[in-house]
Amino acid sequence: MEIDEVDCRWPFPIRSAPQVTHAVDLGNGHVTSSLVTSAADMLDTDPYELAALYDRIDPDSVDQLLDSVPRESPTGLRVAVETSWKDVSVVATDSGHVAAYPSNRTPNRLNPTAQIHHEWSDDPSLVWSIGRAISTAASDVATGTDSSAKPSTADIVDSLLEQLDADALERTLHPRLTDERTDSRLLLSTNGYEVQIEPDGTIATEPSLTVLKRAGGTVLVAGAVPEDAFDRATATLLGSSEEENTPLFVHHGQNVATAQRRLSMAGHPQSTATVLDHRPSATRSTAAAPVGDSPLDHDADSGPTVISHTDSIESLPGAVHNAIVDGELSDRGQLRVGVDSVHSMLEATSLERTQAAIDGIGQEVREHRGIGHFHLSSPRDGDAVASLEPLFDAVVELRVGDVDVEQRWRLTETGYETAWFPLK
Repeated sequence: MEIDEVDCRWPFPIRSAPQVTHAVDLGNGHVTSSLVTSAADMLDTDPYELAALYDRIDPDSVDQLLDSVPRESPTGLRVAVETSWKDVSVVATDSGHVAAYPSNRTPNRLNPTAQIHHEWSDDPSLVWSIGRAISTAASDVATGTDSSAKPSTADIVDSLLEQLDADALERTLHPRLTDERTDSRLLLSTNGYEVQIEPDGTIATEPSLTVLKRAGGTVLVAGAVPEDAFDRATATLLGSSEEENTPLFVHHGQNVATAQRRLSMAGHPQSTATVLDHRPSATRSTAAAPVGDSPLDHDADSGPTVISHTDSIESLPGAVHNAIVDGELSDRGQLRVGVDSVHSMLEATSLERTQAAIDGIGQEVREHRGIGHFHLSSPRDGDAVASLEPLFDAVVELRVGDVDVEQRWRLTETGYETAWFPLK
């Protein structure tokens, strides 16, 4: 059974499209058999030719663990088990999805901000060690949000005990009588952190937002705020010019001057950017803004490359793909894609067609491990945001605070939400 890419967004570090996918019913033992058959399908071999699954994980505990995680979304917790054979990695998640990937296409290790070692044979429990790892990470580094809100080990443990089977978690990678398990790991997302647990007891943690920004994903930037707030948000998401990111603007109802203005705010040379201009009357250009736009002083910069797109909105994801591939954009640094605006798309066509276009563009962004930010000038609690939010990895809400514009991030997979903090 094929699974839409939206269903395979987490774990964050894995961003290549799966080559084999299955949907299974949790609680009946089908997860572990799907792990083996998915790997065998990719390796084009008989499942009985593969090394025993029991060498990697405890099969009964895996199904029990994944089935114990609450189904309601968002739950505040995501759990997955990864196993590998040869050059294939297979991931089973608490949503009942099993996906197989080429191992050499998944640079999926964390860059841990905290790392501790869990002793399988001694107290405390694995849940307690996970809580201590996250608490240590929160104490060592600010997550980029509200550094005063640091969860305690006890609070994290209590939260986990309410949402998963701690005994099954412990048994999944627990060493056998003779030796430790191999080629497997546990993956969790909770309390704003990604957690990876290895068979040797190593527990690595890294803030989820940091992993998302590095591995790639899509964010919906929403709020009833002035246009200059979206300008500043875009400039921040484009990153500094020192980061060697590659900007691609996808315009629907916007003009080239908007991209030029935001590039200048971010300090990026105009010539490093590409603008995919979706409008019935768009024309190809390489420097000049459309009629009615205010020209900007680019110094000696030649301006962004502008590609016209006059076909239907259904073909927009394909046009994004061609712009990335033909321009070799992802080879020049991390791709940063700004889509502006979703509000214009909704005004021009139906919600369903807009969702399909956003979904398709998002798949292209994730496949190239880029960051895509989609602008929607609408209140965070409005119907438009509610209808589109499930398509994104995160929602960035903007508001005008007492002193300046503020932002708040929310991860759609877990519901983790930051405190309000200033927009740069």
